[in-house]
Amino acid sequence: MVGPQSLWPVWRADLPQGKQIEIAAMIRLRLWSSYLDPDVAHSRRVAQLARQLFDGLTRANLAPLSPNQDLRSVLQAAALMHDVGRSKRDKQHHKASYRLIRRMTAPLGLSSSQLQLAAIVSRFHRGELPTLRHKALRDLALDQKKIALHLAGILRLANALDSHSAGGIGRVFVEADEKALTIRAQGYNPWTRAAEKNAGAAYLLALILRRSILIKAAPRARPKETTRSSRARPR
Repeated sequence: MVGPQSLWPVWRADLPQGKQIEIAAMIRLRLWSSYLDPDVAHSRRVAQLARQLFDGLTRANLAPLSPNQDLRSVLQAAALMHDVGRSKRDKQHHKASYRLIRRMTAPLGLSSSQLQLAAIVSRFHRGELPTLRHKALRDLALDQKKIALHLAGILRLANALDSHSAGGIGRVFVEADEKALTIRAQGYNPWTRAAEKNAGAAYLLALILRRSILIKAAPRARPKETTRSSRARPR
């Protein structure tokens, strides 16, 4: 086990590293939540929409920033686990989700502080609007409180988009200027009661960004047409 010809360097080289560790952590969280979440498909769609919103906000320089935390992973974790509280009760399940996640042991690839932040973000994916004085935020530094509410605003909107469309939203795209944020969603119909609820769910993110948020329908991507050169020739 020691020396230049030992097996130790070989074993170390085969251990997960970098991005592999992050992927392994998300697989672990996804597996854990699948035993508790009654609608795993919904949570995974929400995680996908939340990731798309985060990436769009990043390109617009409107995503939360942290020098020592992977906030995209925190948001992903919160989205995957946000409904585990339904295993306890449906009413106010966001509070049950918060408590369940807080009691978890952080998996390899996700620090304890990141897991606790994910628990707080999941706590506010629905329900009354949070404030910086909320007891769930009491032990956080001011910058972490703002990050938690920023991520919660993204998750809150992603959850509403999927919940009110029954999985009908495909992809979302973010456009921003100095005064407004436009979110274009494939499969979105603005002339429905669901659209009114989605507008309400966007309110927390609008407060954080200090911009109005408008949700519009986006055209669905068309399948690529087969060119003459790529068509199969008759035999």
